[in-house]
Amino acid sequence: MNFNLLCKKIGIHSDQSTAEQLKRLQQWFVEHISSDLYFSGTEQKQFEQIKRVSEYYLESILPLLSQELTKSNPVLDGENLISALASMGFDRVLLSLNTDKNNVNTKNAQGLFPLHLAAIEGHYQTVQTLLAAGAEIGVLNQQKQYPLFSALILPSIHTPHMRQNKIRIFNLLKNEGFQFINHQDVHGNTVLHQMALHGFDTLIQDILLTNPDLCYLKNNHSHYPIHTAILNNRIQSVIPLLHFKDVAMLTDSKGWTAMHYAALYAHNAIMEECSKLAPNINVLDKMGRTPLMLAAESGRIEAMQILLHHHADFTLTDSLGYSVLHHSVKARQLDTVRWLIENINIDINAKDNKGYTPLKICEMIPNLEIKNEISALLVNHGAHATI
Repeated sequence: MNFNLLCKKIGIHSDQSTAEQLKRLQQWFVEHISSDLYFSGTEQKQFEQIKRVSEYYLESILPLLSQELTKSNPVLDGENLISALASMGFDRVLLSLNTDKNNVNTKNAQGLFPLHLAAIEGHYQTVQTLLAAGAEIGVLNQQKQYPLFSALILPSIHTPHMRQNKIRIFNLLKNEGFQFINHQDVHGNTVLHQMALHGFDTLIQDILLTNPDLCYLKNNHSHYPIHTAILNNRIQSVIPLLHFKDVAMLTDSKGWTAMHYAALYAHNAIMEECSKLAPNINVLDKMGRTPLMLAAESGRIEAMQILLHHHADFTLTDSLGYSVLHHSVKARQLDTVRWLIENINIDINAKDNKGYTPLKICEMIPNLEIKNEISALLVNHGAHATI
C-alpha cells in the first residue's frame, strides 16, 4: 500500500479542509503506527510530518513485518526490526506483532536492548509496550547502564515534551526495578550524576528523599553529583544537593570542594548559593589553595567579589606561599591584578616560600607585552624590585 491508497482507505480527499485531513490521518496513525510520536506546528506542517513517517512505514517497515524480528536488516542500517521499532517509537506496530519475551530482550549490535533504545529516545508508550511484552529492566548495555539510566540521557537540543517523557519513563522504570537505583556505570556515574548533568530537578528532590546515599558516591573522575551539577551550571540541582549534610565539603582527587568548582566554573547565582551554604568559604585544596585563589587564577573577578562579600580571606597563602595576587600575576590576569590592588588592601610585596614577590613572578612571564603591562601596574602601586 502507498500513501495515496491509504488516503482513499481512510477517507482523505482533496476537497477537505486541512484540519479534517489531519484529524483522519492522525487517528489512523495513532491506531496503527505510534501513539508516542509528537508533532507540532501548523496543521499543514503536522500533516506533512505525519505523512512522511507514514510513507516510511508503508514503504520500508510494513514489508518487513513478516520477516524474522530480531535479525539484522540492511534496510534498517543493520538494525533488527524490534530494536528499530523501539527506537522510532512505533509502539502500535510493536503491539500488533504479538512479540514474545525473547524478541523484546534481544540486544542489537551496539549492545543496546529495545528498552534502552525506547528510553533513550523518550518514547513512553513504547516503553510501556515493551514492559507488557516481557522486556527485562535488569539488562545492562556496554556502558554497564540499565534502561533506568538511559531514561536520563538528554540530547543537547530537546523539547519540553521529551524532558517530561523522560521523567515519566524514569519513574515508571524506577517503580519496576527500585533495586537498581544505587548502581554505578562503567564511568562510576549514578542516576543522580545523570540527573545533575541534565537538570532533572524534580527527580533529584524525589531521589534525595529515598536514596540520600547517592549524594556521597563519586564517579571515576572523583566527581560527586554536586560537582557535576556545578560544572553544568544547574542551579536548581545545586541547591537541594548543597543542603545535604557534608555535601558542600566533599572533595575530589585534587581536594576541590563545591566552592572550588563554583569559583572556577559556575555562574554567579551558583557562586552566591555556594558561598552562603559552605561551612568554610576558605576551604583548602591539596595544594593549600582557596576558592578565592582559583577565581583569581582564572580571572573571574565577579566570582572573587562574591567570595569577598562573604568574607573570604585574601591574606591566606597556599603551600607554595602564593597569595591571591601571586596567583593572578602568574596566570597573567592583568584585569584581575588591577582589580585586586585597586580594591582590597592586599600586600603587593608579599613573598612566597622562595622569597618571590608578585613582581618577581611577573619577570618570569614569557609574553613581553603582558609582562610589561603587569610589571608597570605593580610598580605604579608600590611594588619593589627584588634581587
